[in-house]
Amino acid sequence: MSIALKYPALLEWKLFWRSIIAWLFYYSGLFALYLWWDRRTGRNLIILNFHRILPADSPVLQKHLALRSLIVKQSNFEMLLQFLKKHFCICSLAEFAQFTRQERGVTKLYCILTFDDGYADFMHYAWPVLQSQKIPVTMFLPTALIGTAHAFWWDRLYHRCMHLERLGRNEKFNGATPLLQQLVKVPVPKRAPLIYQLIEFFQNWPLAKVQALLDDLENGQRGDEKNVLMNWDEVETLRKSGVHFGSHTRHHLNLAAISQESLQEEVALSRQDLETRLHETIDTFSFPGGHFSPEALEAVVKAGYAHACSMRKGINRPEKETRFCLKRTNVWDGTLQNFRGHFSPAMFAFNLIRADFASRFHTLIE
Repeated sequence: MSIALKYPALLEWKLFWRSIIAWLFYYSGLFALYLWWDRRTGRNLIILNFHRILPADSPVLQKHLALRSLIVKQSNFEMLLQFLKKHFCICSLAEFAQFTRQERGVTKLYCILTFDDGYADFMHYAWPVLQSQKIPVTMFLPTALIGTAHAFWWDRLYHRCMHLERLGRNEKFNGATPLLQQLVKVPVPKRAPLIYQLIEFFQNWPLAKVQALLDDLENGQRGDEKNVLMNWDEVETLRKSGVHFGSHTRHHLNLAAISQESLQEEVALSRQDLETRLHETIDTFSFPGGHFSPEALEAVVKAGYAHACSMRKGINRPEKETRFCLKRTNVWDGTLQNFRGHFSPAMFAFNLIRADFASRFHTLIE
């Protein structure tokens, strides 16, 4: 067990000091200076990724029905949009491509907002806010799951782990048993780090194997969230009101861990699904979970997409980076809140630049 899990108070102190450092970084002017330098050197595009926007009193939050690191509270989302409008020009991918063609030396910082997976609550809590402020957004859909009762395995795992009291003596969970045994000893409010470790552990497993393990773990005790994903009528309504759509494969599979035949189907047929349903050209793609391989990149190019988003964090330098592996930063309440649990522009700014620094260092050592 890690030191942080053994001594939970250390996590609280870590967040406290990070909040202080973030405050100093933001209000000293270093954040503005960093953005100015990025703009001067051509690093002028950030892409943010969201999954779910929910009110603070949502049963999904109260009952731990879905993975917490994919959720932004609606009040935080509204304040984040005000922050972004202050520092960036918010646009769509198509608009950004047009701007860069028209302007030789781009002097603005651009921000693109994306949503993955097609959660139905987007229509109720995110889109009304975005539409009222005329902010463009792209939603990436796993086409074979839209309009079904499908529940994503990470949401099922999070819910079960938050309610798990003990493991049976004879139960074996294919290598996950040690982590699960640690988890049941930890108080519920402190379980999230171990759940994230479990999710990472399962990432490369075949989906059928993960589903079977979850069935055993749940033992019939499923969460009660219904109609998690939007249906095609809702997708069409959103399209008519201005939402852009892109492909997120058909079944949200890890593209780095499937056969070549399945890869071609997931990438190419999902585009066909969307174009048939929406009667418009679909040219943007998002890698599920950010996972891809050289073969997956080749499949995306071959399928005729113009852009593809990864989950590699950082600020994009469009002139130097491939348009089929655009950097994109996941946003959730943990990236927006200070140690008091309140929205903090300083915390978001600090986490954004911290992710960009990590991306640059990773590129240098590769």
